[in-house]
Amino acid sequence: MGTLVPRVLAVAPAERILVKEFVTGPTLASLINSFLKGGSEDLGRVSAYGEIIARLHKAGIALGDSKPSNVVVAEVGLYLTDLEQAYPGGDQSWDIAEFLYYTAKLSIREDAMKKVAEAFLESYAKSGDRSRIAKARGQRYFGPFSPFLTPGMAKMLRDKLSAYA
Repeated sequence: MGTLVPRVLAVAPAERILVKEFVTGPTLASLINSFLKGGSEDLGRVSAYGEIIARLHKAGIALGDSKPSNVVVAEVGLYLTDLEQAYPGGDQSWDIAEFLYYTAKLSIREDAMKKVAEAFLESYAKSGDRSRIAKARGQRYFGPFSPFLTPGMAKMLRDKLSAYA
């Protein structure tokens, strides 16, 4: 499927130790935070992440922890880390909701976050299941993040989810 993940270098099951390759680069979260603060206008990596999530979902896999802090931006592409919650048949709508709502938490830059949401959702919607986007708008997914979102931010994100559903 072509998704980049750090290679497993060693496993010691009795000691419950897993050693993985160290991947250098900023996290997707740091790039998005820079954008939200008026930095770079390049949202290509957000779009690429939307494509990756759609591809994984098409293969029946949900990440379970799709926060942008779990994505390392390397020269060769986006590496997915912290995959302990990833599994076939998981809640794919949660991946969409968590990425958007978690990214927007405590942000007041609604105009910039709107661009992030559009970049992610547009890429996801090209090959992903739009019903997953519609489901991500639901209260079950919005509820855990609502205390951390301004009313305007929450409305904008839910409107964007509706627009791409």
